[in-house]
Amino acid sequence: MKSEGLFRLGIVSLLLVLALDVIVAGALYHVFSPVNRALSMLAACFKLVYAGVFLVAMGHLFGVARLLDDTSPLSAHERGTQLLLGVNAFSDVWAVGLFLFGLHLLVIGYLAHRSGHVPRLLGFLLAVAGLGYGSTPWARCSPVAPGPKSPRSRSSASFCWPCGS
Repeated sequence: MKSEGLFRLGIVSLLLVLALDVIVAGALYHVFSPVNRALSMLAACFKLVYAGVFLVAMGHLFGVARLLDDTSPLSAHERGTQLLLGVNAFSDVWAVGLFLFGLHLLVIGYLAHRSGHVPRLLGFLLAVAGLGYGSTPWARCSPVAPGPKSPRSRSSASFCWPCGS
């Protein structure tokens, strides 16, 4: 496959993002613990659980990467079906992680708003972003989501709204 190397590089990049998420969780805990230690710990926990869910989602991409090998005993059609199932499984699990990330942003937004050392507008915008991320799983399952009518296409198309492609 022509893009196999890029796909594998993408997986490595996601692993780097995961490692940085863990570091950021600890850093934000230290920044906002003077404001409210319990809420800062809650935000860090949401971020760390999100990272764990993200790792589980990436496990599906590892399976896809194994299927990219041309020595697979599957026919091209069977392999294509399995590849699509693996990518869709990644997307579904990641949507759950994005909900947790949204909860993290809501708490961080509140803490930033209350801190006095972060502009209040930034705290508000973080909370709004948290609402957006938190609504991701529901937007993917919505019967009014834009795009084609099949459930799989509808959930994929919801990430591409407003273009719906």
